[in-house]
Amino acid sequence: MEEIRIATIADRTVINRITEEFSDHEYSHSASYFEESLLTQKIILATFDKKIVGYLIFHIIWGNTPYIELLRVSKKYQRKGIGAELLRELEKKLKADGYKVLISSSERINEIGNAFHQKLGFETIGQLDMIYGKEIFYKKKLL
Repeated sequence: MEEIRIATIADRTVINRITEEFSDHEYSHSASYFEESLLTQKIILATFDKKIVGYLIFHIIWGNTPYIELLRVSKKYQRKGIGAELLRELEKKLKADGYKVLISSSERINEIGNAFHQKLGFETIGQLDMIYGKEIFYKKKLL
C-alpha cells in the first residue's frame, strides 16, 4: 500500500474504470451519485504500485450514522489487504469525527463480502429482501 487519500474530481476516470469491473449495468450507480460523493469528499482511494486500485464510498445516514455504500478493489489487486486498509482509514476518520458505530451491508450471495465483514469485526444485525436479493446488514463499534 502506498497511499490512502480522499478522492478528487480529477480521479473520476479511474473510479469509473474500477466501477466497470463490477458493474452489471442493470444495477449500476448513476453518474450523479459519484459526482455528489466526490464533491462531499465521501470517497477514499487506495493506491498500489503508484496506481489507484480501489475505493470506498461512505455517507452519513439519518444525520448521525456512517454507512459504507461501496467498497471496490480492482480484481487484480484483491487479497492484498487493500480493502482492510481502506476500512481502517475510514474508521480512523470517523472516530476523529466523534462517531461510535459504522454500518455496512453485503448481498447474501456475496460470500467474499460477507467473510470480509466478519473477519474485520462487524456483527450481523439483520437482513432485508431488496430488489436484487437479500442484503445482510452489519454493525461495527468504533472503539
